[in-house]
Order: sequence, then structure tokens, then C-alpha cells
Amino acid sequence: MRATGAAMQPNTLLDALLDEAGVSNAGLAAHVNRAGRARGLALRYEHTAVARWLKGQRPRGQVPDLICEVLAARLRRQVTLDDIGLGCRAARPRRPVRRSPPSWSGRPRCGVPTSSSGRTSPPRPP
Repeated sequence: MRATGAAMQPNTLLDALLDEAGVSNAGLAAHVNRAGRARGLALRYEHTAVARWLKGQRPRGQVPDLICEVLAARLRRQVTLDDIGLGCRAARPRRPVRRSPPSWSGRPRCGVPTSSSGRTSPPRPP
């Protein structure tokens, strides 16, 4: 499956950790499959999937956590999603989304008091 929107960026962080851990693409795939089986998942990743991850594709489901688990065991230290380049999606560059203004806004109008229900109240007499 191809990523939509912006072009994928190579995952240099994951690549560097694989080098540091001395794990090949096929090795990572096999370890992820094994770790997934321990969680009751039937995974069948191969080296080609890891190559796609290194090109910037994001693995689905629990796989990013499994990658952290595998590399942490191999490196004997904590490895986070940020460490492997799969952290918060908000940190990735995104194309701006154009949205139409809503036809109705639940926000009160400026200077018009509202009731506790959020509805506008009639003006009070002085």
C-alpha cells in the first residue's frame, strides 16, 4: 500500500538502530514475527516489509511497539517509538487540509451572553 499525501521520507533512525543492533532486515522481520506470536498475533513479515519501513512506510497495528521491544532486547536498553522514527505522527510534515467553514457554529456570538446550555440568551433589560 502506498502512502498518500506527502512523499515518504527514509527512516534513517530505524536504519541506524538496525546497524547498531547488528540486525538484518530479515532478522528484524523474524524477531518481530516471534514477538507478535508471544502476543497472540499471526504476523508474517519478511525482509521486504522492513525495506519498506526503512523507505518511510509506517508499520500497522502493534508492529511499531514490537520493533521497539525487539531492538530494546537486542541493545539491552529502552527503545522508544521516537528512537525508531515512528513517534508522534504530528511531528511529521503534512500537507495542509482545506476545510470549508461550518454552516453553523456552536460558538456564541461576540457580546451576546449565553445560558449554561450554550444557547444564546435574550438581552436582559437594564
